[in-house]
Formats: sequence, C-alpha cells, structure tokens
Amino acid sequence: MSKRLLGYLALIAGAIGLAACVVVLFVEWRAASRAHQVTDRLFAAVDHTLDGTQEKVVQVQQRVAAMTITASDVADGLKDRTTDEIRERLTSELKLAERSEQLSAGIEQADEWAGVAESSVESAHSLVELLTVAGIEVDTAGIDGVLEEITALRSQLTETGEQVATFRAHLETDDEEHAGQIVTIVARVAATLTSLDERIDKFSDRLSVAQESIATAERTSQRWITTASITLMLLLVWLAAGQAALVYVGWKNVRAG
Repeated sequence: MSKRLLGYLALIAGAIGLAACVVVLFVEWRAASRAHQVTDRLFAAVDHTLDGTQEKVVQVQQRVAAMTITASDVADGLKDRTTDEIRERLTSELKLAERSEQLSAGIEQADEWAGVAESSVESAHSLVELLTVAGIEVDTAGIDGVLEEITALRSQLTETGEQVATFRAHLETDDEEHAGQIVTIVARVAATLTSLDERIDKFSDRLSVAQESIATAERTSQRWITTASITLMLLLVWLAAGQAALVYVGWKNVRAG
C-alpha cells in the first residue's frame, strides 16, 4: 500500500473523527446548558413554593397572635369572678358572643391558610422527589419534617376550634354550671393559642432550615454539572487534537507521496 494511499486513509479517518468530536462537543455543550436550565427551574419552583408557604405561615401566625390577645383579654376579664358575675357580664362589656365569633372565624381563616401552606409543601416535596429521580441528591428530611409540623399545626387548630365551639355553645345557655365552666374553657383556649404560636415558630424555623438545605443542594448540583461538563469537554478537545494530528500526518503523506 502506497504512502499516498495511507495518507488519504489517515486524512479521511482524521477528518471524520475531528468532525465527530466537534459534533459531540456541541451536543455536550447544549446538554450541559439544558441541564443547568432544568435544574435552575426545578429548584426555583421549589424555592418559590416554600416562599409562598412562609408567607402563609406569617399570616397564620399574625391571626393566631390576634386571637391569643382576644382570648387572653376575655380570660382576664372573667378571672376571679363568681358565677353570677360571669352570667351578668356575658351580655355586658365583655361582648363574649361577638368575641367568640371572632375567634371562630379567625381559626377557620388560619386553618384555611395552613391548608394552602400544607398543599404548597406537598408540591415542593413532589418537586424534590422529581429532582431525586433525575439523579440530583437532595435531602428530603427537611421537607418531611415541615410536612409533619404543618400536619400537627392543623391538628392543633382543629382542637382549638372545638374548644371555641364549646365556648360558644355554653354562651347560648343560661345554665349556671355552663357559665361556671366558661372561665376554664376560655383559659384553655388562650393557653392552646399560646402553644399554637410557639408551634408556628418551630414550623417557621424548620421551614427555613429546609430552604437552606434546598439552596445547598442546588449549589452542589450546579457545581457537579459544571465540573462534569468541563471534564467531558477537555476530554473531547484532547480527542479532537488527536484527530487533528491524524489529519495533519495524512496531509503530509499525501503531499509527500
């Protein structure tokens, strides 16, 4: 086989290899860019969802704080009162019926907002699972903990609502025994609301931890994508250099032949 023929073969093989390397480089660059975009969007969706959850939690906390003040005011107004005095004050300056309605409406609103927050966290959990399926390592423990907290929060809201319902039922009777129980019920409502406020603080803290965990996972995943992309590009450039060298050798042999 002549040197010229070998040169042509080397030239053709090198050109094909070089073209293939260029194509793969382009495809790899597009794939890396797409991976960055998809990862950004998924993490942005999770972050946006958790931000919305945080906003709802703030609204719930504000409503609970207002209800705590109302319940505490009523409890203080009834403290150390005799049964007859309590019955007399039920329709006087304490405006218990009106305040009980405010408490009931407030709890319903707080539970509605908490329900929205729970749905948001569940959506965020689904997105995190999608990231995990895509091969991106994300610690789901934080989101799981947030879900547990908000479930407990809604359960406590339901309990408070039942206490307020009992309070309202007692207001609608003239029974002396029920009038005497009102002080205990109102004090219990105030204590439950205070405990609820503390639980919301705990929930908010866990939500912040979960958000930080998600942010860390995003930075790590983006760093890995970039590292893998650069490594593969360098390998392809090295292979392309070899193919270019083959083209050069082939061209020299063709000219020399």
